[in-house]
Amino acid sequence: PPITGDNECSWELAPKLNGIYLYNYLTKRGVRTALINNFQKERKRFKRLAKRNPKVIAISTTYLIQRTAIFQLVAEVRQRCPNAIIVVGGPFVELSGRIFERSGRDPLYNSEDVKQQFLFFDAKGDSADLYVLSPLGEDSLYDIVQHVMAGNELWRSLPNTAWPVEGRYQFSPRVDDVTGYKETSIDWQNLPDEIFAHKVVPVRASMGCPHRCHFCSFNKDHRLTHIKPLDSLIDELRAIQKRGVKYVWFVDDNFRLGKNDIELVCRRFVDEEISLKWMCLMRPETLKDVDLKLLKQAGCREVQMGLESADPGILSNMNKQSDPALNERIIKSLISAGINCAGYFIFGYPGETDKSIETTVAFIKRLEEQDGPGHFNWSLFPFLLGPFSPIFDQRGEHDLAGYM
Repeated sequence: PPITGDNECSWELAPKLNGIYLYNYLTKRGVRTALINNFQKERKRFKRLAKRNPKVIAISTTYLIQRTAIFQLVAEVRQRCPNAIIVVGGPFVELSGRIFERSGRDPLYNSEDVKQQFLFFDAKGDSADLYVLSPLGEDSLYDIVQHVMAGNELWRSLPNTAWPVEGRYQFSPRVDDVTGYKETSIDWQNLPDEIFAHKVVPVRASMGCPHRCHFCSFNKDHRLTHIKPLDSLIDELRAIQKRGVKYVWFVDDNFRLGKNDIELVCRRFVDEEISLKWMCLMRPETLKDVDLKLLKQAGCREVQMGLESADPGILSNMNKQSDPALNERIIKSLISAGINCAGYFIFGYPGETDKSIETTVAFIKRLEEQDGPGHFNWSLFPFLLGPFSPIFDQRGEHDLAGYM
């Protein structure tokens, strides 16, 4: 839990921001919309909504990362809503589109493993009507809804889309829909009460990531990298606070892109009487000159960190610009200040040895033993070889094969 003893609240109870954002985007434009945040947990509610014969059902793939899982979800939705237009979009669709396009000229992207994992290589068993291949897609979704509601078939010919036809996919022309992009602000005051039921919500203070770690396959389009103006962020937090929320999970890949203004942000939170407790993902070096007492006073209760390794050689191989000694010092200081830390580690990256593993294990144990009101928890992940990560394109140099 964010607060010891508060057993009714946890970060994991936060609804997902992708659904909140799309719901907000559509309702602001007059579309009558309902939100299913978690299909597995809300099947009964979905069945009730299905009886109202929805015209369009949009499925976001922010948290769906397997072709078969998408097909199964679409099939279940289709069974309940046979006449609805089912539209699938989001990061996994956009990534699959880039991989399929690359597969025609690069054998690395045309392996059997990749074909089984990603969309567009085989449409057998796919009952979706349309895929939106865009790193954004909300404008396309709105256009689709407008055409469906108007009773015409023009939604079938919009750019940046694909659809299954006789076991294969047909693609419409690709156009640039990123240039000039402006994020739609979320009107928290007019969102439905169920979004705030657990008193913890996700908020985005920035978008994208400026770093180029070699294991990372996230979209790195610099046009989608920006920091939300601090005044706008304060306005959002005020509105959220009025809805009775206690906790905010900042979902940035790197809180405010690691901008060196954390103390300014914290002072504004205090001065504006933002009483929310919050968690974020941040690189340790961002905090090296920050007053950690002020950080806690401003509401910070947990900092998550992608530490990956404590071995300098492995970090260098990863192109991870990080100093293990500094990381350890910062984390110990956070624990002493009463701020919890979560560390994420990757094992098995090229160059890993028994010695480098022992170095990281010793690092973790030292942090576990650190005294203080805060605590350190950690998660271990095996190295995964993902398309469009720099290491995937260089895998021949490291004697790596396959996908994942």
